[in-house]
Amino acid sequence: MEHYAYAEFKKNLTAVFAAATREKVAINFPDGKRFHLQSVTDLQSATDIAAPVKKSPRRTRTRKSKNPNNPSPAGDPYFDDPRNIAAIMRGIRQVKEGKVTKCRNREELHNFLAGLGYYDV
Repeated sequence: MEHYAYAEFKKNLTAVFAAATREKVAINFPDGKRFHLQSVTDLQSATDIAAPVKKSPRRTRTRKSKNPNNPSPAGDPYFDDPRNIAAIMRGIRQVKEGKVTKCRNREELHNFLAGLGYYDV
């Protein structure tokens, strides 16, 4: 995954989008937020994002979490907090319901980022 600072992203959109056609790209904003760009051709459908992760039967790691409902194969304690699971489930439901923002070109992306307060149109 390639990472770009927001200033670099603004200066060279063409290069960033070209990179996104090859691999997933992360854009790091000054306030600490990060957005990922991924070519739609990399996804079979929007539900690929929400598809459940299958656990590999070969994993024999010991769980760090004592919660038996923790879905993380490594037992990541992040998933022990019900608020985090609820946020993930809301995101999956939004993808399935089509409540996502698709930016098909530079202008749509500019407008989306301007609406978030990151980009002056």
